[in-house]
Amino acid sequence: MVTIDEVRLFDIQEVGEVLKTTWLDTYSAYLSAETIKKVTDFWLDPELLKTQIMDPEVLFLAAKDETSAIVGLATALRIEPTTLQLARLYVLPEKQRQGIGTLLLERVIKKMSYIKTIRVEVEENNLRGISFCLKQGFSKVGVKQDIVEDTVLLAVVMEKAI
Repeated sequence: MVTIDEVRLFDIQEVGEVLKTTWLDTYSAYLSAETIKKVTDFWLDPELLKTQIMDPEVLFLAAKDETSAIVGLATALRIEPTTLQLARLYVLPEKQRQGIGTLLLERVIKKMSYIKTIRVEVEENNLRGISFCLKQGFSKVGVKQDIVEDTVLLAVVMEKAI
């Protein structure tokens, strides 16, 4: 059984490990190990995660299994009065396709009841992520260029009306 709750400060180390594991699994096919290490070292810095956890404008959720181990994460924040940006939605590779991502997304929507639109950006080579979003009712609305450590990536911008 999986439970969803807000991430706490004592979860930081485990959050970092889950994000690092999912990042490697998701992006290692098209980003170098060096690039992934640089990005994860920066984006998963414990102080940055602590700031996000403590920010009242950021919703940071963890999915925990029956042993209380974190198996998935979601981070969301308001970007417009009624639009929410789903900044992260990651589930450990061995726990994917078990409904955990759906549970996280549903909890984000429930907790952020003011939203009318939810937006997500998925790297174009992340076919599992794009497939998940399409199954959840998101539609492609555009493409955005990102530069990650001198690597140009295209993100598919997707939205879902709530």
